[in-house]
Amino acid sequence: MASRGARPGIPLALLAGGATVAIALIVVLVTAAPRVAPTPIPPSASPAGSVVGRASPTPSSASPAPSSVAGPTLEPPVVAVVNVSTRRIRGPLGPRIQASGVWTGREVIIWGGLSWNGMGVRAAPANGAAYDPEADSWRMLPDAPIGPRHLHAAVWTGREMLLWGGWTGVRPKPPAAGAAYNPKTRTWRTLAPSPMNWASGAASVWADGEWVLAIARDRTDGIEVVAYDPKRDRWRHLPRIPGKLSEENQLVWTGSELLLINNADGIYRLVPDAPAWTHDTGPRLGGPIAWTGDRLIGLASNHPDWLWTLVEWDADAEAWNELAQPRLLPYRELVWTGDRVLFPSSGFGFDPATGQWWALDTPPEFRQDSVILWAGDRLVELGGWPGGPSGPIHFGNAHLLDW
Repeated sequence: MASRGARPGIPLALLAGGATVAIALIVVLVTAAPRVAPTPIPPSASPAGSVVGRASPTPSSASPAPSSVAGPTLEPPVVAVVNVSTRRIRGPLGPRIQASGVWTGREVIIWGGLSWNGMGVRAAPANGAAYDPEADSWRMLPDAPIGPRHLHAAVWTGREMLLWGGWTGVRPKPPAAGAAYNPKTRTWRTLAPSPMNWASGAASVWADGEWVLAIARDRTDGIEVVAYDPKRDRWRHLPRIPGKLSEENQLVWTGSELLLINNADGIYRLVPDAPAWTHDTGPRLGGPIAWTGDRLIGLASNHPDWLWTLVEWDADAEAWNELAQPRLLPYRELVWTGDRVLFPSSGFGFDPATGQWWALDTPPEFRQDSVILWAGDRLVELGGWPGGPSGPIHFGNAHLLDW
């Protein structure tokens, strides 16, 4: 998900706003609170369609890998307080959940999902809309050629938004299909048939001109991996990862190799044209991750107590380290801005290059199953559970941070 000034590797995917409000930056140096044990996170469904990862505390049947994380060597850092200004966004689509969203560098495109009619959910039309955060304006997309679906995979290639898979609400379930939308020409095309069938929990990443998708069929048959080339409209198989593995996976492209982070079994690595993945053990990661350009940042759990710790994997040193942090909280959203990691609902921002932490003066509150993206200079949330019989009076929110 390309964003202005963002380093490659993390899609992030979600975010808008109207007229920019000049905000005075309030910098208050305070000594961070001593590290305390976090509140255990109760099991909850991970919102789908969101470009932002969320911690999913549901245990896997796979045994957690032994932790090899080195303890932090720094005292908790000084925290600066940053103003957050929130602006409501009105939209043309009406309340919907489990949609997909991508940031093109100019617009946030939201598509698909389930709509809310005041009494329950139903399949949303096979439509979407594009939001320009600077102009605070919308334009509707033409209907896609693949029909309605939700919980599907989506990615931005730099030219097109690619969609694949998802649930259709039709029985028997039709074969997985995909489509590509070009916002410049405002046209759709259908993707060539995929060699892989759809299943829940697909992980995907844009990697060196291809869209890589990985699906764990069950906990006994390993992980199937395929890649789609949009220029040739062609799919190919990548090496399968065998074994009894967790169904919760994340994919990262580092610029030179693929990383597949398995919830219970560490990191699998694949360089281009290699015949097999290599395996590095590590801590049990709980879902949210960010690739910063030279390191992987994520949340580790000391299963079975579900206490989250922020950790990093140094690609050069090939070592895991626990990061010093002001206090441990139930970090549910993790957003990469291009130079900082945001934990917005927990109220913190972090610079991995310097170890500097910021506290957000007004932590955003997000709706369940919404699309959340970093849109160049602001955090945008679109859709989500409306929270009432008639739905919200606005479609989303834009959060501007004065660093």
